[in-house]
Amino acid sequence: MYKIAKDKLPKLYAALQNIGTLLLPCKNKSGHADFAPYREDAEAALDAPLTNRSAKDVFFPQVENLLTFKTSGKELALEQNIPPAGVTIVMGVRACDARSFKILDKVFLKAPVDTYYKTRREQCVLIGLGCSAPEETCFCHAFGIDAGAPETDVQTWLVGEELCWQDVTAKGEELTAKLVEGGVLAEVEAASEKAVSEQKEQTQKILSVLPLHDFKVNDELTKDELKVFHSKIWEQMAAGCLSCCTYLCVPDMSLL
Repeated sequence: MYKIAKDKLPKLYAALQNIGTLLLPCKNKSGHADFAPYREDAEAALDAPLTNRSAKDVFFPQVENLLTFKTSGKELALEQNIPPAGVTIVMGVRACDARSFKILDKVFLKAPVDTYYKTRREQCVLIGLGCSAPEETCFCHAFGIDAGAPETDVQTWLVGEELCWQDVTAKGEELTAKLVEGGVLAEVEAASEKAVSEQKEQTQKILSVLPLHDFKVNDELTKDELKVFHSKIWEQMAAGCLSCCTYLCVPDMSLL
């Protein structure tokens, strides 16, 4: 485990920015936090409980060019616009947000694989931030999520005047090694490790007394729900969606 003093965080941000594109919670114009590219003049809000919008926006931009159409006489050529190569580092991801990527992976990384999601996912390093003060609306425990240990490439915790850092995956180890070699991160003492453990225990205690602490998730569909789930109306609705997407994605060739 490693650490860096809170007042040295700008040094960490700068080092990460030199490795790839860094996004982390920053105050927006309305004073709330949202994931945004880091700038020296940005007001970082790493300790914000939650951002207005999820970190999933990194993988699903609202607007992007998917295909390029070119015509030559009666011939039509299509070229797929794959996201450009380059590391993206998303820092400050909470455990609830991090769990969503496991679900998305099951959908978008299985055949047929979504090339755009796969490319961004492989090029992204997720740095999670353990929760220390869950809000009354939190229900991580209902889904078996450890709020104090996000399922990310790197786990971090704000403890006292330090940010403690633990790599988890191969991508996390590679990123950590660069920061250690650059003198950005230093090894923690036993006291810091103990403080992290105590914080995680305290987080679990807080969750155990919140209003939704005994909320149970029933993942089995009832007979009536299964009837709706298998209804043919979804095929009709899907046809309408595909028709709309085709209209939006395929331009008027006469304009080319």
